[in-house]
Amino acid sequence: MLRSILLLVPLLLLPLGLGLVPRFGQPLAVLFPPNLPAEVAVLRVVGAGGLPLRMAALRGMVLARGDDPDLPQRLRAAGALLVLRAADAKGCP
Repeated sequence: MLRSILLLVPLLLLPLGLGLVPRFGQPLAVLFPPNLPAEVAVLRVVGAGGLPLRMAALRGMVLARGDDPDLPQRLRAAGALLVLRAADAKGCP
């Protein structure tokens, strides 16, 4: 039952996320698992080719910037759960 719910959550959130797709050159809000130490999250952003700007108010979230349009995909490959435009992420001025 729990597995079925976990599989449905991304499908239910998809319409909400369509407007939050990162655009090239804009600051990104990168959400890593909340139990990941902040230093490790920052190192993963750097390893993916991004420039960490600062930690966000939400635990596990790093604000970052990058010049490569493939950065969001590389961040996801580095363990990011979610990559959003920073302007659209709540709590990220």
